[in-house]
Amino acid sequence: MVGMKYRKYLYLAVATVLVALSLYVGFKPIGFKSFESGELRTLVITLLSMLLFVSLIIERALDIFLTIFRAEDSEKLNYDIRLLKKKISSVKYTDDEKKNFHHGS
Repeated sequence: MVGMKYRKYLYLAVATVLVALSLYVGFKPIGFKSFESGELRTLVITLLSMLLFVSLIIERALDIFLTIFRAEDSEKLNYDIRLLKKKISSVKYTDDEKKNFHHGS
């Protein structure tokens, strides 16, 4: 479990370096297919497609960051569930308890 704590910070450091590197290098605007400029319909389609593309990228990046920060708690809960399942399966019931359990008495 200790290694997972440090892995979280490693992922955060790598993400920070990648963002800093991309800002240092600069970026080129994303080119979309150009429509005829006079029509309102094509303008709306262009704007919506750009917004959709950017929102998909932001959503995916947010999902990755949240997964990194929730991974430790998730692994702890899964471990606790496995332990409880082992404890439950190791319990020995008498024949009377089994009958009562199955018949709901």
